[in-house]
Amino acid sequence: MICIILKMRLKPEKTAGLLEIMRKLKPEVDKEPGNHAYHFHRVPGDDNSFVFYEQYEDEAALMAHRAHIAEYGIDMNNLSDMLAEPPDRQVLELFE
Repeated sequence: MICIILKMRLKPEKTAGLLEIMRKLKPEVDKEPGNHAYHFHRVPGDDNSFVFYEQYEDEAALMAHRAHIAEYGIDMNNLSDMLAEPPDRQVLELFE
């Protein structure tokens, strides 16, 4: 199982756009095969900071997820136009 924690702070003018995308995207991502968790959090006290917590069955499920979100205009390799600072991304393996 692959787990991802992604922390990012957006430029203020990009926040509303991300929220609009997430309202549409979250229910669709929850249906993806191999997706075990996809949680989107706003950081209290900072309207432009967000944390994603994601779990995928394996690398193939993660790659399918990335292809899916690209349909919504989200390219994980090119977020720089949205971000106020570099993101903090951790990839973890679930210990069982």
